[in-house]
Amino acid sequence: MAIEKVALDNLEYHFDGRCALMYMTREEIAASGVNMSDLEDLTGLPRKIEGVQVGVTLRQLPGASYKISVRTVKGVDACAIAKRLGGGGHAAASGATVEGDIQRTKEVLMAAIRQVQGRPA
Repeated sequence: MAIEKVALDNLEYHFDGRCALMYMTREEIAASGVNMSDLEDLTGLPRKIEGVQVGVTLRQLPGASYKISVRTVKGVDACAIAKRLGGGGHAAASGATVEGDIQRTKEVLMAAIRQVQGRPA
């Protein structure tokens, strides 16, 4: 519950609420005392928000990078978004890793979503 609260405190909306993004830093993850495997349970949370078509979870990794998990509704290709970031997966659930700080990671992620989707419809 502690890490879920952190993630929700870091929740952001983009593209007029059609994209929800939440992130967790290494420090926040460590302070919560959560097992790393428990973080996988959070990846679907942003997509469950009403009206959200693209839900994204960012988790800071050791070094200067973030693991990105993308979950989408039918008709929005999560894999195409992840591929633009060097990752892959399935049409509804995909992931990638991006080098850089949180600001750079969000910028390249939003650019990838925009390139694939134009703007989530």
